[in-house]
Amino acid sequence: MRSSLLPGMAVVLILFIPMISPGITNGDFCLGNVGWSDYADPNSSVTYYPVLCYVRVLAYRNENAVTWQEETDFDPGETWQATFDVKSTSVGLGGIITIGWADSSGDYGSYYQDITSAGTYTVECDNSSYRYVSIQCTGSSFTNTIVEVNEVSTAELTPTPTPMPTPTPTDSYNFEGTTENWSFVGPSANSPDATYTGATSSYDSHKIGIGTDNTTNRFGFWQSPVANPYVANKLYKLTWTVSTDQTNPDNVPTFRFRVNDEAFAYSMTMVVSSAGSTNPFMPPTVGTKDYNMYVLPITTNGLFPVFDVYDFDPSGDNGTLYLDELNITRYDVPGTGWTAESVAPFSSWSALTSVSPFHAVTSGTSGGLQLSSSVSENYAFGLWNSPADIAYTDNQLYRAIFTIQSSDSSPPNGMLRVASQDNQVNYRLSYYSATKPDSDGEDYPIYFETHDYESSANHFFLNFEIADFENTQGGTITLTNVTVERHDLLP
Repeated sequence: MRSSLLPGMAVVLILFIPMISPGITNGDFCLGNVGWSDYADPNSSVTYYPVLCYVRVLAYRNENAVTWQEETDFDPGETWQATFDVKSTSVGLGGIITIGWADSSGDYGSYYQDITSAGTYTVECDNSSYRYVSIQCTGSSFTNTIVEVNEVSTAELTPTPTPMPTPTPTDSYNFEGTTENWSFVGPSANSPDATYTGATSSYDSHKIGIGTDNTTNRFGFWQSPVANPYVANKLYKLTWTVSTDQTNPDNVPTFRFRVNDEAFAYSMTMVVSSAGSTNPFMPPTVGTKDYNMYVLPITTNGLFPVFDVYDFDPSGDNGTLYLDELNITRYDVPGTGWTAESVAPFSSWSALTSVSPFHAVTSGTSGGLQLSSSVSENYAFGLWNSPADIAYTDNQLYRAIFTIQSSDSSPPNGMLRVASQDNQVNYRLSYYSATKPDSDGEDYPIYFETHDYESSANHFFLNFEIADFENTQGGTITLTNVTVERHDLLP
């Protein structure tokens, strides 16, 4: 950090382009000291030459001299660039010539550059507290230090737009005059679904529906007839258009959107909880609402979209939900433009190893966060849960990448989860034996977007879970790393 008698500035990189702005007054010094303030120790000087249009700053030996001007158009959140046309320099042994941006106390922070020769220099600043353009000389013990500057100019910079991937429409269902061969399925026997009562299905010439009554534990789903083909290294966005027959949001049941791998090697799910009028994710009582869901495939198999009601609200919900339309688009995964978010250290995560009616698991912390179950423990469930300390930024595409490792040949099935702190919405990636982690570790990505209708105070948390409903596999899975990043929404 450099401190001066007045302002300073920092050197920043090139992701910006200049915008036309009024800039500073008398940047070429042809009006002498108009617009500029200066200070010099007793034997030092700041001299303006209006006829020749330059300024000379001289620091005698251990003294200082500086000239500065405030860029009054520099507002919070902006980035500015100062350009210095340096005519000549004379740097004594140990002397310093500093150009840049400073704050009102004369501290440059990181927004400065020390120079030794004539030339054109640019210094960028992204902190409006450092709004004073400054030229300073600090003398040495042995000789004077001098700089002559022909001109100083400033310009506001704007970020270069991050290149966005081009959307490629891949499939669409609008159910006009037909169910488009989607099939309705209720709870299956000999599975956890058997504890649910079947929901009802409906079709009214342009949308498919799932209904519940006041009985708790209703389940049913509509499944697409064919898999959407896999294309390598593509991110799929599914836009589900949903409506309801209910005028009271409290009657709308919990629902979810799923995408199953064609071979049931993994599943990606978005769940909207039945929180009634308190949940902004609920569909409107009049009209429709779009829900965007993202899938980055982890196999080369096709993708089956599924629309579920999965309601176990003890109060009972009796609404009908409709899927009016589904549009599927794919994109190249953005390679740039991601901003990293801070993730709580594993030491602050908490374990939950016993959840009725499932078999308990064991937890550990060797090499990361561990969960273990035995082969005999059919329907085993347990988790590690992070603090809900990752804040939403509205209207962004997020991704959470979980790295999981296992040295066992048939480790238990797992599930990764990202959920809002109030659990109004959550996103899950479930992987099965065909996509199990190995000893080298596997990455499991969850992509999701945020919205401006979510609470500004809302945060989200992460879960690492065993969710294993088979008695043919067991062992230990270890979460070794998690990263969370955000990006501008895709077009």
